[in-house]
Amino acid sequence: MKFVYRSPSNVVTFTVWFASVRFFARMKSAYEQHISMMDGLTEEELDKPAMNPNWDRPGTMRDLFCAGYGFLAQQYQQIRRVAKRKLPHWLDGGPPERTNFHLDRVFNYMPLIFRGDRAEDMQAIYLFTMEGPGGGEWRLKMSNGRAECEDGAGFEHDVEIKTKPEHWMDLSSGDLNPPMAIMTRKVKLGGNAGLAMKLSELFGAGE
Repeated sequence: MKFVYRSPSNVVTFTVWFASVRFFARMKSAYEQHISMMDGLTEEELDKPAMNPNWDRPGTMRDLFCAGYGFLAQQYQQIRRVAKRKLPHWLDGGPPERTNFHLDRVFNYMPLIFRGDRAEDMQAIYLFTMEGPGGGEWRLKMSNGRAECEDGAGFEHDVEIKTKPEHWMDLSSGDLNPPMAIMTRKVKLGGNAGLAMKLSELFGAGE
């Protein structure tokens, strides 16, 4: 391929693009290596008990892998933010199966980082509807200071949060402001909108 010199700005743009492609390829390789580590384990081994100091309760080895995967994705998005979005989004360019895997791991991991101390008397059911390729529905049921994740299709709920997978990831990482996302219709709410506004207070590591 022939590279035609036009101006210093073009050289900078080409350099940034080329570095972005190489970096994205390295992150993709790291993701594939992380997932391949699970291939040699049986379902019984993946379901063995495990614990993390930031978890609300004991989880499994599968959850530890999920935490590692989530860290990798969040680190990539932070680097993308510093690069002023010159890098592709973590969920761009992959097959729907990868997007669905990401979403399923995220929603099933959320009960482990649930702040039960902030929701001891809370009784609520959240339905998360992720639209587009790789999307789906997940339901989080909160009761007696605990949260549980279930397949959300066809179940009752108190509030529905509907968005695209990439917008949900941006909300989770802080790249997308919730009020702005609602105003621009990137996120649509149904049911009790007040419950949706409480969501960020209920998940994450303890203070």
